[in-house]
Amino acid sequence: MLRNIGQKLKIVSGVMFIISVIGSVISSVCSISNRRGFSLVLTLVSLFFSYIICFVIYVFGYLYDYLAETSSTFYNIASANRNSFPDISKENEEQEEIDVSLFYK
Repeated sequence: MLRNIGQKLKIVSGVMFIISVIGSVISSVCSISNRRGFSLVLTLVSLFFSYIICFVIYVFGYLYDYLAETSSTFYNIASANRNSFPDISKENEEQEEIDVSLFYK
């Protein structure tokens, strides 16, 4: 149940959007047959908000997948370096200091 959460969130958002579109079409057909303009406008507004909500759920699923991939990449990089940082201080001591005044002539 807790595996591939990002993919499941994306699927759920798609299914929710399809269900809301079908419900909106049925509602708009009923409102047109009864000649109620207000319910047609309400149907369009509810469809818009349904799209926004499903979009946000899809983005959360995408972010979860993306963060899982990047954390795995960072883990691989850290394990390749044996979980250690390079010692920069020794590299700087070995280099000769360059006379900067040569560049300003």
